[in-house]
Amino acid sequence: MPTRLRVDLAGYHHVINRGVNRCNVFNHDSDKDMFLQIINKAATIEKVILHDYV
Repeated sequence: MPTRLRVDLAGYHHVINRGVNRCNVFNHDSDKDMFLQIINKAATIEKVILHDYV
């Protein structure tokens, strides 16, 4: 079944990070913490506002 088209609101993008076969992306809490630190640093450098993370 094809993926539904996403609504592209001006300046907003929906990004999904999913493991192969929907397996866990992070093996340990420390992996997740490092990922969030990297995302935060990249958002700050690129002047991007991250509204939500789930």
